[in-house]
Amino acid sequence: NGVSVCGTSHGLLCLHDSSTDKAAIWNPSTKEFKIPPPSSVQRPSYLPRIKGYRILNDVSFHHIAFGFNSKTGDYKVIRFVTLTFDISEEGEIYRDFEFPNVLQVEFYSLRSDSWNEIPFPNDKPTYIILGNNYIDGICYWQTIKGEYDGFREIIFSFDMRNKKFSILSIPEFVGYSP
Repeated sequence: NGVSVCGTSHGLLCLHDSSTDKAAIWNPSTKEFKIPPPSSVQRPSYLPRIKGYRILNDVSFHHIAFGFNSKTGDYKVIRFVTLTFDISEEGEIYRDFEFPNVLQVEFYSLRSDSWNEIPFPNDKPTYIILGNNYIDGICYWQTIKGEYDGFREIIFSFDMRNKKFSILSIPEFVGYSP
């Protein structure tokens, strides 16, 4: 069973089934259970190349977080979406290991029962390690930023109230150097 709790707020739990990539909001005390509708966020089915084109091979959802927007009184789910493309060239299809995956961020509102895309910041992390930390309207993920010549760990955050991402450097302390 691939079901995990990916966040809690005011007695509600957000569940995620990794085998189906479905999320649900559950109130254990009332037994109410809400499965958000499929996302209506547009995904490119192909991307042009100089020779041939890239076709969408896989859509996967990662690092789901759940929280409450105190300004609007609405429960929110945020998830990172990875789009993986293959190359189609002269009738052949093969994996493109040099082309980076396309990342999207989706935001679900329980009140409107709909998904919306949030622009992914240009200064984004390279890899998310840990997530599902939600405190006072802000979701936090431990991430890695950088390329082969130097990685550093950072905290990537998302404010549910103003729908803004932020990056925090991890401070130096005894036994740790970023």
